[in-house]
Amino acid sequence: MKCPHCTVAVHSAWSSTALGLGGKHSGWVGHVMACPNCKKHIVLLENLATNERRVVYPQGSNRGPVPPDVPKEIAADYNEAALVIAHSAKASAALSRRCLQTIFREAGYLQKDLAKQIDAVLAETDTTKALPCVYRKPNLVHNGDEVRPGSSANLLNLSLS
Repeated sequence: MKCPHCTVAVHSAWSSTALGLGGKHSGWVGHVMACPNCKKHIVLLENLATNERRVVYPQGSNRGPVPPDVPKEIAADYNEAALVIAHSAKASAALSRRCLQTIFREAGYLQKDLAKQIDAVLAETDTTKALPCVYRKPNLVHNGDEVRPGSSANLLNLSLS
């Protein structure tokens, strides 16, 4: 796993405690560890019935910092999309779309609809105007407002690649 604080790959060494009240087990286990690199704590909860594990501290993503040359407006939307992806794929997808639309608009693609912007970018024949982030992603597909499993993460990955 990557430490959500410093984004360095670490070997998991969890201390675990069963959670419950009045001696009755809740079906949840709390796990905590300190990152061997940055020494900061990581806390996650595990639902034993579903095997779902979720980092509850720190709140955030382990995507690392946004490159310094990314405009502040795009970086802010990207960071927020990364922060909310675990809680709301639809919210993350909306913010990721906004990142893409801002990138496209700043590159001169002024269509109001993201699908039309994508079509215009993919149809671009002027290589001096082409956007490398899009041409490196040959499987870019837009499908209206539908959010499929993984599509939010894919949009987020595309936003700043």
